[in-house]
Parts: sequence; C-alpha cells; structure tokens
Amino acid sequence: PRDVLKLEISEILDLNVALKLNTRLGLDFSLASLQEQGFAAILIAIGVYKDKWLDIEGIDLDGVLAAVDFLAHIKLGNRINLGDKVVVVGGGGDTAIASRRGTRQMEADDFMGDSTLMTVMDAAQQAIRSEVREVHVFYRGTMEEIRATQSQEELDNALEEGIIFHTDVIPNRIIGGNGKVTGFETLASRSQDDEKGQPTLVPVAGSESIIECSSVILAIG
Repeated sequence: PRDVLKLEISEILDLNVALKLNTRLGLDFSLASLQEQGFAAILIAIGVYKDKWLDIEGIDLDGVLAAVDFLAHIKLGNRINLGDKVVVVGGGGDTAIASRRGTRQMEADDFMGDSTLMTVMDAAQQAIRSEVREVHVFYRGTMEEIRATQSQEELDNALEEGIIFHTDVIPNRIIGGNGKVTGFETLASRSQDDEKGQPTLVPVAGSESIIECSSVILAIG
C-alpha cells in the first residue's frame, strides 16, 4: 500500500540518508564522479524493469501480460480488462531446481527466488482484487518452496482471497482463438539428474493439462 511505502521511505530518510531525485547515471553523474566525491562503495540497485518471456506457443496472443507492466498499470490507477479467469505463471525453473540441490547455488538464487515469488503473489492478489472470477497461480516448484519464501500470513491471505495454486508444473503453451487467450496448457514435472549429476526439472510425458482462461500474467523473473 502507498501509505505503508511512504512511511517506510520516511523512516529510511530519518536515518540521515540523502535522497537525490531526477538524476540519471551517465548523464547527470558517473561512477567516476561519485568516487571523486569520496564515496568508498557504490551499490547499483536499479530494480526489475523487464520481465522474462517464455519461449512457448501463444506468447504473442492478446491477453498475455508481463507482471511488472501489469503491476505498474495498477499502481498508476489504470484499469486493465483481464476477463473473468486469470492465470499467473511464476518461477523460471532455476530457483526451484537450485532449492533442491542443497549447494551454494541455492544460496545464490535465494534472492531471485524471493523477488520472483513476491511478484507472483503481488500480481495474483491485484488480479483477484480486480473483480475477476478466478485466479490460478502456476509454479514450477513445490508448495513447500513457496512456503519457504513467503510468510504463512501472506500465503493464508492469498488462499483466503481465493487464489488457487498449482505446483510442480511446466508451462507448455498458451492457447488462443481469434488472436486472444482462451486457455493455458501445462505438463507435470519431476526432478531428474542431468549429465553432471545435478537435479533438473523435466516434463512428464502424457501429463498435459489445460485450463480455460482469459488472461495470462507472466512473472518469470
């Protein structure tokens, strides 16, 4: 919520943090100029500005949205017609796989997994609050992996709002008619060691499942 965001920003600024607005790296300042000003460390935190897209059939259909773009429109007060049944696709796969390895790769992917799932949850909750009839979240990982990165309260709130979760699935294609989204097809997934002995997610043959929908929101990370 904007009021909470404003409060948190105020608390940060109260810690003697200086905020400079309307300045662009490469135009108004450079990394070298910051070093000349005596800054010993520079953190570049530009945020997620663009979603990844799936390389599957139907990605160009009307009704396929990027989560970041969808959330930006919501924040600006723009109304988006999602239809009555929405699919939110989350998890690019690497994080879900890494969390099963028990190696340093899991630690390296922790932040990406957290941020991707946060976007999934935000998109799903904003969609259900847009008065659509159903919102379905499809995630490559397990429900246990979702619970590991989301608080129980956040997950309970999503479930209470009516969001339906489908886990251990791989997106297969987006189905359309007359140029518009009409459905979403997935395959069940299972973990299998690759040639290096590392677990990877592979589709289960013959496990195709189709759900009718009017919009597909991609939160791949």
